[in-house]
Amino acid sequence: MKYWRWQGASLGVGYACKCITDHFHRTPKHHVRRQTGPFFELADQFINLANKLAQTEGSANVGTALRYAAARYNTFEASLSTQELAKEEAKMTDMLCDDFREMLKVNMKDYIQRLAEKD
Repeated sequence: MKYWRWQGASLGVGYACKCITDHFHRTPKHHVRRQTGPFFELADQFINLANKLAQTEGSANVGTALRYAAARYNTFEASLSTQELAKEEAKMTDMLCDDFREMLKVNMKDYIQRLAEKD
């Protein structure tokens, strides 16, 4: 699977999120179910490492470190896509924040549904 890459900020807000949420679909009961594939296998590697680290470091510390690492890596990724990072900083920051917010919403809804099913 080839992952999206910014062409500056010209792809617009929501492009990455669309690529990611395209991997989700609804079951007949309207539950969000994750599809399998290289994208999720890669994400699961990070999640598995985070779960392992949380056993000794605590989930709050691991979560904070993971968000910080994502911010650092996304900044590096953005720098590869433009010769004018300083000029496009606000646009790229907004795009990344909007994408994260949408991914978080999808995962929150899914997790809330799973918790409700346990009751």
